Amino acid sequence: MRYSCEGVCSAVPFFRRCRSVRPNCEAGNGDDEMPTLSTEKTMTVAIYICSAAFLGVIAIGVHNLESWLGRWDYKRDLED
Repeated sequence: MRYSCEGVCSAVPFFRRCRSVRPNCEAGNGDDEMPTLSTEKTMTVAIYICSAAFLGVIAIGVHNLESWLGRWDYKRDLED
């Protein structure tokens, strides 16, 4: 995989195109396209959604663990 603007765009993050520089670059055969900014936004939204779902599952798990430990402690006190 080769990028025709790699040297010129080195200061720009990998997922962004050099739109102002790209027209001056040599035309490639189509395999030198970098991911677009919309791809970056899509991945960011996907990461946010997955993080929210993961944190929700963790919160539910901690809540269930807390209630189970409360019941366990109550039963243990009754046995004493």
